[in-house]
Amino acid sequence: MNEAAGQSFTLPRTDEGLRALSGQIAAALEALEAPPKLTYKAELVAEEIFTNLVKYGAPSGTPDEVALRMWIDTTGLTLMIEDRTVPFSPVWAPETNPQEDIATAQPGGLGLSLVRQTAGELTYDSLTDGNRLVARLTP
Repeated sequence: MNEAAGQSFTLPRTDEGLRALSGQIAAALEALEAPPKLTYKAELVAEEIFTNLVKYGAPSGTPDEVALRMWIDTTGLTLMIEDRTVPFSPVWAPETNPQEDIATAQPGGLGLSLVRQTAGELTYDSLTDGNRLVARLTP
């Protein structure tokens, strides 16, 4: 694994940015020589968080970008996501209860639980001008 400098990029907080996310993450993690398991976890966490930022982060039409940075060390991969949307902590958000009956289950609502399960460590900071979420992913 490459322990040198990380990889960074920004994307617009839009549906177009969300569509570009997968390719950007794949290219960044390939440059970092990330193993497949870490790549899968990073893509899952980034896509879920980015989707929520697009859907719920700020009123429609508010221009914004989301910055992502990833780096690898001997113990795993760190994924940092920074945005300038309304403060929201995926770490402190209440857990949703899975539906017991598939016939009446509503789609959605389980993404943050999946993020929490995937990340070995998840931290959130409310910044003066936005948010910072850091996910620590281990193989």
